[in-house]
Formats: sequence, C-alpha cells, structure tokens
Amino acid sequence: QEILAANKAMADQALRVLCAAQRLWSDLPQDTRIVSTGFSMGGLAALVYPMFANREIAGVVANSPVCNLLEHFHERRDLPRTLLNAFISYPDGLEEGLRSRSPIHRIDAMKRIPYFIVAGGADDQVSKANHADPLVKLMRDKNFDITYHEIPTMRHWHINDYDVWKSMMDFITER
Repeated sequence: QEILAANKAMADQALRVLCAAQRLWSDLPQDTRIVSTGFSMGGLAALVYPMFANREIAGVVANSPVCNLLEHFHERRDLPRTLLNAFISYPDGLEEGLRSRSPIHRIDAMKRIPYFIVAGGADDQVSKANHADPLVKLMRDKNFDITYHEIPTMRHWHINDYDVWKSMMDFITER
C-alpha cells in the first residue's frame, strides 16, 4: 500500500509538471522547431517522445540512452524496484509495459526524423553494447537518418570529446 501511494504521488507530480509544460508550449506557433533531447532514462524519453507528440519534432538527441527497458530491468540492482513501481499498473503487465516504452521494441513506430545518439564505452550505468549499439544497428538496417558517436573513454552521459559535443550542438541548432 505504501509503495503504491508513493508511486501515485510521483505520478501525480509528473502529471502536474507535464500539464504546466503543455500550457507553456501551447502558445508556441505550430511551426516552432522542437528537438527532443535527454540523457540516460531521459534519452529513452527523448527517443520515445516523438511517437506521442502532438506536433512535429525536428530531431532527437539521446546521450547514453536507455533503449531497452527489458534489458535495463536486470542491468543494476537499483532498477527492478524503480521500473516495477513505474509499470506495475500497466494493463497488459510489466513485461508488455516495459516493451511498449522501449525504442528497440518500438522501432517500427519511431518517427522518420534525424537522430543523434552518443554513447560511451566506459559507461557502467547504461551499457552501450546492450542499448545504443543494438538500437543504432536496427535504425541503420531500416535506413533511419542516424548520427552515432561512440566515445571509448566516455562514462555515463559525460561527453569528454569536444568535437562530439560541438557536433551535437550543431545538430540541435541546425534543426
């Protein structure tokens, strides 16, 4: 009961934040260019958001993104509880809830827009080999417009290569 009450409180707070953002954004002209961005779990949100957005998204930037929630569930000891709380009330069950919000499992629903993904070989929080690498392979196999930067020495979300960082900033400003 206590966990469900805390989960509902977090969901209610997230809903209030989203509603406030929607009110602010509702005044933007429909032709305002929006780039969906995020890192880690926010990278997952950046990848998934265009599927549900009520306006056109100009591109996506995902840094160290979670791309497969089914894989991520078992990746660290702290994740099962977090993901279970987030998806416990999903009508088709936990596994389907995780799959429904995983870019790897939703590749056919992803928008045909430009994507910029960066991932690090030294990331011990979100494995590049389990997330960005397989998603990028799927995207390339399906001819998505994808720019992928792999930085061997990069830890979780900390871009330590100026040229990659500048390329990311250029990607955003060119949209």
